[in-house]
Amino acid sequence: MSERADILQNREPIMGVRHSVFDRYRDSTLRLLYRSAIIIAYVGLTAPLVIVIVASFSKKRFFDFPPSLDSLGVLSYTQLIQHAELKRSLLLSVELAVTTMVVTMAIAALAAYAIDRFRFPGRTQVELVLMTPLILPPSVLAIAVLVFISTVKIDPSFWVLAGAHVLITIPFALRVMLAALAGFDRSMEEASASLGARPWQTIRRVTIPMLQPGLLAAGIFAFVISFGNVTVSVFLSSAGSGTPAPVAMFAASEYSYEVTITALAVVMMVVAFLVIGVVERVTGLERVF
Repeated sequence: MSERADILQNREPIMGVRHSVFDRYRDSTLRLLYRSAIIIAYVGLTAPLVIVIVASFSKKRFFDFPPSLDSLGVLSYTQLIQHAELKRSLLLSVELAVTTMVVTMAIAALAAYAIDRFRFPGRTQVELVLMTPLILPPSVLAIAVLVFISTVKIDPSFWVLAGAHVLITIPFALRVMLAALAGFDRSMEEASASLGARPWQTIRRVTIPMLQPGLLAAGIFAFVISFGNVTVSVFLSSAGSGTPAPVAMFAASEYSYEVTITALAVVMMVVAFLVIGVVERVTGLERVF
């Protein structure tokens, strides 16, 4: 019995070593798979951007990738600067996105505050109505708006297009604001009221500053979605409203893909990155998201 016990005692460390080696092998394999998945995701996300950026510096008239070193230049950007229609489209997209952002932030903030703080008849229905555009295909929503303005005899204009963009961005902004209010510390408002502040002073000096990251996040969502929207803009663009940049790019690339369109795409990416950069500079993305 003593010999058998000695054998078992001698085996335990060996089994433990084998188990630890297996764990190390399994952990290293999982780490390798995880890192590989991260690399693949990054490559999949950045590769299209890199292709568009590199192709935009081609001197050729039409899309060519990869361009040769002797064909690189800024001809496409020069043509974009000289292209009056595309410049108007880009400025219109910026104006439309900014307008959509401001209106969406105001509506989403007020609606989220009412839904979170008050209990009134139809509260659930109001939230459902505001979230409905999220589950509707954008083309269906655009056709519905088009039929509505035709029925009430409203001519397509910039404000009609902006209103449609607000419809498709409100659900995203509303969810962000509801999440921000759910994590809001109401004791700060109670402390403000106990110190003699009026309700509007509490909202202006306590509530709004504390909800600023949520407001900025809602604004970013609204700006980016509106700035790159194609489906709704295709249905509602007209001579009265103008042609946003994504629609102009879609129309120009339908039959031939000119390099000027690639340069416009790069400029649009830069505008979106600048918006995010300003938010990072003012507030910090870690607070917003």
